[in-house]
Amino acid sequence: MTETVDLNGYWDWQLPGGQWEKKKVPGSYLCVGKAIYCKDFQIADCSGKKAFLCFDGIHYCGQVFLNDHLLGEMLPYVPYKFAVNDYLHRGGNKLRVIIDDITAHYGPTGGWEDYGGISRDVYLEITDALRIEDWQWQTNHTENFSSCNCRVKVWLASDYVNPDAVNVSLKLFLSGARVYEAEKSLARIPAQEPVVFDFSAARPVLWSCDLPVLYDLVIRVADKAYSDEQTTSVGFRSFTAEGTRFLLNGKDIFLKGVARHEMWGDDLGFALSKEQIEQDLKLIKQMGGNYVRLVHYPHHRHTIETADRLGLLVSEEPGLWWNDLSDPVVTGKAIEIMKKTVIRDRNSPSVICWLLFNECNLTGAVDYLSRCREQIEKLDDTRLISAANAIEANEAKAVFDEAGLDFYTIHPYDYETKSIITNLEILRGKPVVFTEWGGWLIHNNQNLLKAFKKVIARYSHQREPEPNLCGLAWWQWQDVYQLSRGIPACEDGVLSDGLVDRFRNRKPMFSIMAEFFDLIDIPLDNGFMIEDYSCPADLGYKTRALDMRPLLTQQDEASRQETIRSAPRFAKTRLNTRRNYIGPILPEARQTLGDLTVDIPCGEPIILNNARPSVQIPVGEKADFLHFIGQTTYFDGYPLRGESGEIVAKYVIRYENGSRQDVQLHNGLELASASLLAINSRIDPRAVKCRRLAKITIDPDFEVYQVCELKVAVRNDLLIESIEFTLINNDYWPLLYGISVSSKN
Repeated sequence: MTETVDLNGYWDWQLPGGQWEKKKVPGSYLCVGKAIYCKDFQIADCSGKKAFLCFDGIHYCGQVFLNDHLLGEMLPYVPYKFAVNDYLHRGGNKLRVIIDDITAHYGPTGGWEDYGGISRDVYLEITDALRIEDWQWQTNHTENFSSCNCRVKVWLASDYVNPDAVNVSLKLFLSGARVYEAEKSLARIPAQEPVVFDFSAARPVLWSCDLPVLYDLVIRVADKAYSDEQTTSVGFRSFTAEGTRFLLNGKDIFLKGVARHEMWGDDLGFALSKEQIEQDLKLIKQMGGNYVRLVHYPHHRHTIETADRLGLLVSEEPGLWWNDLSDPVVTGKAIEIMKKTVIRDRNSPSVICWLLFNECNLTGAVDYLSRCREQIEKLDDTRLISAANAIEANEAKAVFDEAGLDFYTIHPYDYETKSIITNLEILRGKPVVFTEWGGWLIHNNQNLLKAFKKVIARYSHQREPEPNLCGLAWWQWQDVYQLSRGIPACEDGVLSDGLVDRFRNRKPMFSIMAEFFDLIDIPLDNGFMIEDYSCPADLGYKTRALDMRPLLTQQDEASRQETIRSAPRFAKTRLNTRRNYIGPILPEARQTLGDLTVDIPCGEPIILNNARPSVQIPVGEKADFLHFIGQTTYFDGYPLRGESGEIVAKYVIRYENGSRQDVQLHNGLELASASLLAINSRIDPRAVKCRRLAKITIDPDFEVYQVCELKVAVRNDLLIESIEFTLINNDYWPLLYGISVSSKN
């Protein structure tokens, strides 16, 4: 069995050549360059046992000496375990650790305040000669999640030649009830190879953010003389990328997240208590979050375990921030840290992906990303791999694709929403996550936040083939010290764009971010509005709508966008640099418009332009009147452009006997501007032979349109075969939502 000897507490601490003082371990302090820790401790006889000296994490680099023997060196953040039987004395022992903090080659950054110290637990592990070294939990769910193929790998070690059989047992419990057990008898312990248990679990209860169900996995190894037992929590869950979406247990999920540093207050640095870690994650959960980006380095193991219990998804990183990825020393250390992090946390259901850097120049990135991904996949091939990118989207997309990363990321910091839209247009084909977003640029700015809410809501609800977003992490969760930027980002040395302050008091943005998360959860309210105009109905006439849906599906998106961008409103203002225009779509299907019976589906009308100058509309019935619904030019038109009476288009009505009736459409008479806005003003464009049926408000600042009706008397003694809608003047783009016919009852 395993015995743990706690080495935490107050250690002797000095600067080289300085006076000794006491420092708490685990603990963290402002960087001093180099510091020396010493601790004397007593230990009983360990003969017949195996002793390991364990460090859960330091900042940033260290050398470890036991009784003046160098055990090895440590990189930051991750656990180290040194075999010490050969150097451990029965009775008194002296442990010495030399820490490099701000002067370390790997770890310190300019992106946040640095702290030094032995920041996580230190202890001795005393084990039997026969012991469990490591284990791995792997699951592969069937398509409908009705069962799961499970594999448990167990690595064993022994310090003696054992002539007797060794029994390895495995038990899986849910809420105390045993759901699986197995046992294997080994004639010998395999060298370097794991003992493997394969089994199938029927109808497992899935771990999710809403229901974070954990099973207890108990592994035991024993022979006649020795035994060891380890218990861990595991979960059944699947997290995959398919197309441009993430799926949790086969269901679409949006990552509603924050970017969290493992820091607290003014002087705790990186040494948070378990209670503080739990307070942080519970606050994030209460806000509506389901994802925490653990920036920019491996956080405490208790953070991962708490996320497992609370139902929060997390990603982990190696501590890179604007580092040179072509430097083999830097990338070698990053890979080593990632490997240790993967081994530590690969059994936790909360961990969904590994992010291999944060905001680095992409020179040398493909080689580093490829090597790091290869090393990770040897240890854990079940999680997604990407990196947190701040470089231009086209360049990053090429690098991510070449390195075989599973999803795209970008940090679209901007005063305007256009950068979000532009990046999502470029980063098509894989899921896109804003691994950082927000910050001081929009922090507490109500007008900008309103604009960003609309865009985030829109793109989080869109799906392929439209560009879409499947995750974001607000920068940042809490205020931290960063004494290099000044106002507006920093105030009195504090980067103050957190949702909570350094002591976890909620700031106004906490509630606003909860509102963002609500927008992602609820069905999208596009904010469109249709205002109908009513006129007295034609008594004694029955009206019915023609089915024009097949024609409406033939729209040319490229030519439609070109139409919008060519409009004079774009030429006269800079609005085209600020947003993407939607156009005069009908935001909902309508059977009536004003007082008129119609059959108009949700979406765009027919638009005549250079790419589509004419449309043939079949009719096949008699009527007294035709009601043409639209009678505007898109994007704008008269009186903003052209002269009254100018011919723009025409309807050609063809009858069964071969005769025809031409209806010319003139500016100001049968046609007017679709837009009811001009530059900075509302306008009232009229076509005097038409009546307005409805007003469509897409966005009151930019897009308000009218829908009009032209009523044309036709021969009621002949069947109408078809109507041809033809463009005459290429300077205009007339539109048509539908046609209704009326005749006497």
